[in-house]
Amino acid sequence: LYDVKGFAENIATLVEPNLKEKHIEFQKQVNCNCFCTFDKERLSRAFLNIINNAEDAMPNGGNILFQVSRANGNVVFEVKDSGSGIPEEIKEKLFQPFATFGKKKGTGLGLAITKKIIEEHRGEVSVESFAGKGTTFKVKLPA
Repeated sequence: LYDVKGFAENIATLVEPNLKEKHIEFQKQVNCNCFCTFDKERLSRAFLNIINNAEDAMPNGGNILFQVSRANGNVVFEVKDSGSGIPEEIKEKLFQPFATFGKKKGTGLGLAITKKIIEEHRGEVSVESFAGKGTTFKVKLPA
């Protein structure tokens, strides 16, 4: 059982220095004092994959908001970026292995691994994206 607030703090500590260097402002809002059962290392990996993709989508800087709340018996994590958005034709393939689109580096396994980790936690991941307006990844885990 882990403290969700502490988990969010840990993610922030891991990503902030690198993002700051790239002129990306990282903000976190934790609106729940709740506990959740999860594999801290694996779940961290999942969020780092999402945040790394957000970083890649903002080569000229921007903002990432990491929000945590509670809804309908779930802990809901959201990673919102102000990047270029994900083209419509790519969205369906996003969580498939070896899906790399317009990235100079990467194996195309990050989001496939992320989805697998989240499903192993009996959770679900979804994405909302609008061209030029950024992307939001939403992860729901049972509280």
